[in-house]
Amino acid sequence: MARDKKIGNFEPDIRLVDILGRSVNVRLEDVPDYLLHRKTLLFYALSIVVLLAADPSKISVHYAFPVTAGYWVAGFVVYLALYTPALLVVALLQTSFPRLLVPLPLLSILVLIPALSLTTALADSFTGTDLRIFAPKRFLPLFLTVQVLETVFSRYVLPEVIRKTRSVKIRTLERKPRHIAVGHHRLPIDRSITFAHRNILSASNCKTAISGTAPV
Repeated sequence: MARDKKIGNFEPDIRLVDILGRSVNVRLEDVPDYLLHRKTLLFYALSIVVLLAADPSKISVHYAFPVTAGYWVAGFVVYLALYTPALLVVALLQTSFPRLLVPLPLLSILVLIPALSLTTALADSFTGTDLRIFAPKRFLPLFLTVQVLETVFSRYVLPEVIRKTRSVKIRTLERKPRHIAVGHHRLPIDRSITFAHRNILSASNCKTAISGTAPV
């Protein structure tokens, strides 16, 4: 951790708490990297399979299988599309209220409601049905399923994704050439150190020549 602070600033600006009370801290600027990481994409695919297999809201009773499959895929995509703006709102709130901790279930339900509303409206208009997705017997099982998936992600997938993303950024920062700006000129630090070292040696030699003593 000490090395991370020396190489770059990795202080989190979003502080969340999962359903079991464990803190989940992320940096807003890293969220796109987390959401598009290879392990995260694999988790998306597994989550969609779980939703299709479990069908927690039992929508297959109202929709044919192709529509049911499209419903879960579209709903998942809309949910993810709304999640990043929701994290941005959380970051802005925590800037004004630094001690504010946002529970993941609360964030989830605030994103899930508009995502389900849009997806259900599209599916109903396409099939001519009227699915009451927010009936307790449909919404509650889905909400609990989402909580299980998010808990698995925050506990087992996200820490590894954060570690790998941070390692890549640290290596990038280490390889990035550093410069000292002098007016309109940029001088690499390595050359600056070498130049300064030579000046010190030259000054030392001049002082030695004036005093008539040999350098130590």
